[in-house]
Amino acid sequence: VGQVGSNDNTAGEEADIVVTGTVTRSVSQISGAEIQAILPGTSPLKALQTLPGVTYLTADPWGNNEQNISLFIHGFNAQQLGYTLDGVPLGDQQYGNYNGLSPQRAIISEDVGRVVLASGAGDLGTASTSNLGGTIDTFSSDPRDVFGIAVQQVAGSYSASRSYVRVDSGDIGGNTGFYASGVRQRARAWDFDGRQRGWQADAKLVNESKTGKLTAYFAYSDKTEPNEDATVVATTQAYQPYARPFLYPNFNQALAYYGNRLPYNGAATYAASGANYSNYYSDAQRTDYLGYAKYDWNVTDGVTWSNQAYFHHNDGVGVVAGPITVAGLPLLFPST
Repeated sequence: VGQVGSNDNTAGEEADIVVTGTVTRSVSQISGAEIQAILPGTSPLKALQTLPGVTYLTADPWGNNEQNISLFIHGFNAQQLGYTLDGVPLGDQQYGNYNGLSPQRAIISEDVGRVVLASGAGDLGTASTSNLGGTIDTFSSDPRDVFGIAVQQVAGSYSASRSYVRVDSGDIGGNTGFYASGVRQRARAWDFDGRQRGWQADAKLVNESKTGKLTAYFAYSDKTEPNEDATVVATTQAYQPYARPFLYPNFNQALAYYGNRLPYNGAATYAASGANYSNYYSDAQRTDYLGYAKYDWNVTDGVTWSNQAYFHHNDGVGVVAGPITVAGLPLLFPST
């Protein structure tokens, strides 16, 4: 960050240049408006792919399903980065992790105020146990100053639909305001009958005074998100150049495919579908509840003391119906 000043009163006089440094690391920021310009409802993490050095791949266009996510930032993978929402730690982004949840479950995309990426060495000020290669801090937007209702509808191919509504109270007195929002999302995979379904709700209250700022936030997420494997080149390039990774809802085809191995007919393993194996169906089914209360006390003009308490609870994991023995299951977990 720099400031440039010059004195042009005298012709030919040399200009004075003053540069002031305020940060010691590479920090990039994407605003909520920029995120929605990519695709309304895009997850905060997917929006980062517009920045240099960021690679983000996932199965669905919104970038929601953690089980299909591949994220790299300057060579560091998703589990080597730190994540927060308004200072709340979100864990290492593995699906079903013990210490958090993904940003797309913690907040509705349209309610994101900004996302800040600090690449390079991890920020010691970030509440994370995995911020080896950088941090991704997501910040929710504050309530608007005036009353308003925002409605947004997105429609696309393969039954894609996303409905969003938000109500802002405006200032209800004492520099206090709040908003509540909700979203309904539906979409179908293009190559099989896997259907993405989800409901989310957010609410935030803010009170500001000379002594400090009080913030209360709550988020609810209930999603079913089918997984999607890569569509691979078929073994024989006859009339079908590609092999479908999922067989759902053709249950008879799945029975025939899974029956083609030991001990049924002497085959040592399943028949490969190109460079992969076919699955019948799998998805992530999960409900999350997240809430926090935060108070930023203005001790002096230059000193602020922040205190935050948060709560997170989730239910559900998902289902998998496929050739799990190819991955070593269930032999990896022997029972007696």
